[in-house]
Amino acid sequence: MADTPSARRHTTQKLGLLALLAGAITGFFLQDRVSFGDPQLMRTSLYFLASFSAIQLLDLWALRPLVERTGTPGLFHTIIKVLVYAAVSFTILRTQYGFDIVPLLTTSAVLSFVLGLALQDTLGNFFAGITINIEKPYKVGDWVKIGETEGQVVNMSWRTTKLLSPVNTCLTIPNNTIAKDTIVNFSAPYGLTLYRILIDLGYDTAPNIGREVILQTLRAIPEIPTIRPPEVQVVDFRDFSVQYAIRLWLPDWRARVAIEDIVRRRLWYAFKRQNLIIPYPTSEIYLRKAPPADQLALESKLRTLRAVPLFAPLDPATLREAAAALTEQVYAQGEPIVEEGTAGDSLQILTAGSVSIEKQGQTVASLQPGSFFGEMSLLTGERRSATVRAATDCTTLEPGKNAFAAVVASRPEILERLSEIIAARQQENLQHHAQTQSSGTAEGAGPRHGDGLKHRLLSMMRNFLR
Repeated sequence: MADTPSARRHTTQKLGLLALLAGAITGFFLQDRVSFGDPQLMRTSLYFLASFSAIQLLDLWALRPLVERTGTPGLFHTIIKVLVYAAVSFTILRTQYGFDIVPLLTTSAVLSFVLGLALQDTLGNFFAGITINIEKPYKVGDWVKIGETEGQVVNMSWRTTKLLSPVNTCLTIPNNTIAKDTIVNFSAPYGLTLYRILIDLGYDTAPNIGREVILQTLRAIPEIPTIRPPEVQVVDFRDFSVQYAIRLWLPDWRARVAIEDIVRRRLWYAFKRQNLIIPYPTSEIYLRKAPPADQLALESKLRTLRAVPLFAPLDPATLREAAAALTEQVYAQGEPIVEEGTAGDSLQILTAGSVSIEKQGQTVASLQPGSFFGEMSLLTGERRSATVRAATDCTTLEPGKNAFAAVVASRPEILERLSEIIAARQQENLQHHAQTQSSGTAEGAGPRHGDGLKHRLLSMMRNFLR
């Protein structure tokens, strides 16, 4: 055993109790030879001294170590000792003086009633303490919230529970009050507690970008526990901002305020470096001469269409009409833009970001800005032949069937040129597929004749677009 003040104190107690027990036993042998007054009183005193010394020695050597090993609440330890002391006392009194407690218990109804009224709060705390020790909603060392009171449990007795508050003050709460209130244990059942920090960013910041900046900042903070990695979620679209929730799993609930301070300071500097704005309610008035409505957007769409070979046959007037019908779509990283096997009637022109092409769950290609996909669905109504998924946050321009049909209605001859372009593209895809397949390719998998494919596509386009 380590030589500590507690160990030395227990050793002293044991030696003193052994001395008392030895003295009591010696008194039994000498009581007939030496007279110290009333012999019966002498024997009773020796019985009490020997019994209480033996009980206390048994407690120090056996009962208390057992309680510490098993984690039994201290209240039960106290109750057991009180019951043993009471049983021994009444036994000695009965054997020496014939004192019987049973009649006293059965004839003291009035006294019991009076005592019950006087001690009802004390008894309520006592039995509430027993209930708390049986159910064990918390233990010494746990960080809890009882009602609106929060702190770390430092002591549990038969009457009260003591908490150490976040401001380092001691709070004493009666057990009866605790039994009637809601108990939140931040340290149970796994020792990790979730703590949320809310932070806002402006609507100009894409959620994926904001989330990634926050995560990178959190990973660089050594004070954040790594038992479970931090998480960032978009939780609300507010009047002036997008709100993010930072989820941290903390083994020590007391550290949450210090960690939140570090996180918020680091995020401010990170947002400043990335030019991300933490918004606040403002009212701004801009006075400027704006260009014609949608003129700038239309010019940008025209430049995009001119770079797509599929729209090369369109004359400038028709091209402008087609550009006006385009709608801009924004997709998040990992989001499917079109899915294999689904019906569709629109084309997508990629203007920003990148996408991956997947067939039967396998990535077969990737596309960069300026590429387009979905032309067969737009012009013939065929089901999607592949899944197109956003590899990064991306933006597309989308002409739908109805808008495109209105554009070509006045110029049906452009469908023939479109069918030539699509047939050539299909022919290239089929030849590439045939070259990548093994020599055992099934019959009919080879490339089809160009003119036949062109006429087939032209017929499908006329029927679909009417």
